[in-house]
Amino acid sequence: MDEFSNLLRIYKDNYSAYRVSGNVAHKTAYESALAAINKRLEMSQKTLSDDGAYIQNFLDTYSDVNPRIDTLHKQSQAIQKIAPALQNELEVSKRLNAAPQVQPINETSLYVKGAIVVGLLVIVGIVGVL
Repeated sequence: MDEFSNLLRIYKDNYSAYRVSGNVAHKTAYESALAAINKRLEMSQKTLSDDGAYIQNFLDTYSDVNPRIDTLHKQSQAIQKIAPALQNELEVSKRLNAAPQVQPINETSLYVKGAIVVGLLVIVGIVGVL
């Protein structure tokens, strides 16, 4: 289990325990976990920002030498925008293919079953009248 998931679990468990019991030790634990979570998020945000700056610097430096780099970067950004929707479509498609297939209804068997039900109702009606 990665560290971030572990921090989330610790936060959730201790927050729930504090809400139920009111024990201050649980409050301290969940506040500590929350602080660690926020620190990890800030670090991830900084890394993301630094990586974006590095990519932009790379593009600025080498796009004159190879103009195709800029085109590839724009295509990459477009793919990143549509990727979540494509991932969702893939998941839906997988679920639909894994779902049990519904067999077509045999109309003849429906007519036969309907006739049996009508026949039974008629017999019950005749017996009820006698």
